[in-house]
Amino acid sequence: MAESFEFRQDLLYRINTVEITIPPLRERKEDINIISEYYLKLFSEQYNKPGMEIMEETLEKLREYHWPGNIRELAHSIERAVILGKSSKLSPGDFILKIKPSQTPSIEEPVIRVEDYEKRAVNVAMKKHNGNLSRAAEELGIARSTLYRKIARFGIEN
Repeated sequence: MAESFEFRQDLLYRINTVEITIPPLRERKEDINIISEYYLKLFSEQYNKPGMEIMEETLEKLREYHWPGNIRELAHSIERAVILGKSSKLSPGDFILKIKPSQTPSIEEPVIRVEDYEKRAVNVAMKKHNGNLSRAAEELGIARSTLYRKIARFGIEN
């Protein structure tokens, strides 16, 4: 953000004394047990439900999950399970986790490139304004000189 001037660089240098990089939870499955135990203790005390435990098969389910929301999602999941749990032992059924969508599409989908959309938008704007570059550029939200470069790059006839 500092590089794109969305955050003040001088402030970044004041607060950026030590930088610690922690991999996401999905890359540290071995930490899930200890983090889960910590949040279970915290939330069972907070909601006055002492003596709660997590079953081993529940921990297995938690280790298999991909945790797109990282530790915050794990904490919320445990909090919800503590609040709604009917027993002092949290079972896999006490956790509602989003199923990870398949990584590979079932049907081979064609790749659509941004350049294809861009070329089509330039063509449509040019036809709509009968080749008037100023109006086409205005509609596209780009400078006229940028439109010239795009016309040349895409080989669009004027």
